[in-house]
Amino acid sequence: RTHWFEVKDNSNNPDTIITLHWDSSAGSAYFIIADANEDFLTPVTTYSSSPATINMGNLAAGWYQVICAPTAGTVNRDYTITIECEKDYTLSGEPTNTPVFTGVAPQSNIICLKVLDDTGSGTDQMLLNAFTWISNNGKNPAYNITTVSMSLGFGGGIVPTVDTAINNLVDEGFICVTSAGNDGTVIPIGSPGIAQKCITVGSVNDAFEVVYYSSNGDNTYY
Repeated sequence: RTHWFEVKDNSNNPDTIITLHWDSSAGSAYFIIADANEDFLTPVTTYSSSPATINMGNLAAGWYQVICAPTAGTVNRDYTITIECEKDYTLSGEPTNTPVFTGVAPQSNIICLKVLDDTGSGTDQMLLNAFTWISNNGKNPAYNITTVSMSLGFGGGIVPTVDTAINNLVDEGFICVTSAGNDGTVIPIGSPGIAQKCITVGSVNDAFEVVYYSSNGDNTYY
């Protein structure tokens, strides 16, 4: 699990204190602090009992991430992260004691499934295997998968088995989201973006205008 947080400028220079709580009866956990470039600011440390606390001192303004994961053989994912920092900062146009904010879904857990090889290539069967795993395991409380997010495609090609599998996952209660692609109008949107029940996401600029490279086109569902 990764939890992002932002440190803002503060003339009072307070310490940033990060505390991790988890059900340690299920085993120990890794606890790492990294910057936005994914450079580790702390060593990879295993903690056997909850809570675990790290005082990072006065961090420079910017985004940071707390990375926590169970040790081998531990399936528990019931983590709670508390961050104490920048509680009394004052910035132009902002009131004193404005709380530190995090991302839009800081309590989300991410389950990663590798469907492509180390070169970024794969087959439709590799993707179908992942869909099968989600169908068989996604409702397990250990994973509790609600959303399937993908950023991949077949170069505008249509793969009926992939689109059908996505529609089936939606029927089973999963939300499926995929990227439209980066080919503009040169190559139309293909699978999995044309699956009837999939949410396909394009790209816009700061003015909420569709950017030139965001895939679109006249592919209709077959």
